[in-house]
Amino acid sequence: MATLAEEEAAATTTTSNPNRALTNTRFSDLQPPLSPPILEALTTAGFHYCTPVQVQTIPLLCSYKDVAVDAATGSGKTLAFVIPLVEIIRRSCSSPKPHQVSALSLSLSLSLSLSQTHARAQTQTHLYTHSH
Repeated sequence: MATLAEEEAAATTTTSNPNRALTNTRFSDLQPPLSPPILEALTTAGFHYCTPVQVQTIPLLCSYKDVAVDAATGSGKTLAFVIPLVEIIRRSCSSPKPHQVSALSLSLSLSLSLSQTHARAQTQTHLYTHSH
């Protein structure tokens, strides 16, 4: 069985993707599949290929599995958790009630937390309004 480091190295050694920090797995290739509005938002933001941490976590989180990740800064952890969070909220059958908590995100610093929360709120608002 390959280690995480070996899998990451194997995923980034082929030449079809010019950025060696990324895998050759596109967000559109993930299973379970991401919804069209999520894929459109990613494409618009310039995200086409996944990082190794995203390839390994997004499918698990979208399948309602618990995941803990220890990876370097810049490895794509935030997006790896935000994409499934928004996807799961989009899949819910009912609109959120006033003051209903749909997700809880823990962050190590206030500035990081505020910037991530603002970005998530903008993304969620955009995706929610375009899907209803």
